[in-house]
Parts: sequence; structure tokens; C-alpha cells
Amino acid sequence: MIKNPALNRFAILGSLLTSFSASCLGAVNLTATPREYSAEGVNYRELVFGDGERKVFVELPAKWGFRSSPAKLEFTAPESRFISASIESAAVVAPRLFDAATVEGLVAKSVAEIPSSATRVTTETRANPVLIGDRESLEVLVTYRLGDATYQRSTIFLDLPESQLTFRFSAPKEQFDVGNKLFRRVILSGHWSEAHPANAET
Repeated sequence: MIKNPALNRFAILGSLLTSFSASCLGAVNLTATPREYSAEGVNYRELVFGDGERKVFVELPAKWGFRSSPAKLEFTAPESRFISASIESAAVVAPRLFDAATVEGLVAKSVAEIPSSATRVTTETRANPVLIGDRESLEVLVTYRLGDATYQRSTIFLDLPESQLTFRFSAPKEQFDVGNKLFRRVILSGHWSEAHPANAET
């Protein structure tokens, strides 16, 4: 597939806001379909997901795998079976303000998601790691010990008008920084289009 040069390119979060939430479609449908395209003689893979005419396209790194459902898009990395990355979508029940009580609750939620046998658990929070207009976000980083290894998990919470999005990445500490940067590049590769051109090649 040859990409249409007229495609509107945004960070994927901006794409979701413009393409879905503003259209009042509820939770973003993350059921993904793989596609391949060529650019300057190099072959790439991407995932396509969304509702109706508007689709979101996000790059899939070489050798990475994925599985998806309407509410969750999971990525698997070849480097380690202990690396995991995902995007989750849920309909907004009520807008969240990231005040002290909400932050405390999300930190507790993040800690509850790690193995119950984990020890030496520490947490850090970061306000607005992702900004879209006036939409606030919150990142919770949990570091913990499991057996002889130390792990880290980053969870970013973001509320759009019609969707609550959650981005998670976890890995052994020595692999976390490199893997998390790659996952962020995956997220930021996103762009949207109402339709691919009729002469697109696959």
C-alpha cells in the first residue's frame, strides 16, 4: 500500500479525539486488522482500527505481534515474554478530574494490577504526560520486585469526550526504558483517514 500524501497525520491520541470522540461514537473500537505498505523501497506493517468510515492507522514494529478485541489492543515483543504493551478503551461514565482523590485511586488501581507476591513496591506519578487541548492525563509508574528480578509498569490514563483510554507498558527494569520508548513511538505513529485511495497497493 502506498500512503496517500494528503493523509492527515496526527499523534494517535489527537486522531482518536478528532475521529471518534468528537463524533460521539462512544468507546473507541480497537479491533485491529494488519496491513502492509511500501515506502522508499522499505516494507512496513501497520494496524488499522476504528468505526465506520474513519480509521486509525498505527505502525507495528518488525517482529512485533498483536491481538485485539473491541476494548483492548495488545502488543507482543520478540525480545522477552515478560514485555507487554496494550491500549484499552472504555466508554466515559463520568468525566474524571485528576485531583488528589482520583490520583490516589488510580495509584491504588495500578498497584492492585501487579502480582500479589510482588515486594519492594514503589510508585511515581506524572501529571499530563500527554496533552490534547484541555484534556488532562496521568501516568502512574510502578516499580516492584518479583523473585530475583525488578519490573516496571507505566500506565497512562486519558479521558476523551466519549472514551477513557488506558496505555500500559511493562517490562523487566533493564529493558523498560528502551521498550517503553518504542511503544511510545508506536502510539505517536498514528494517523487517521476517512478512506484509503482506490489505487492504494497492498
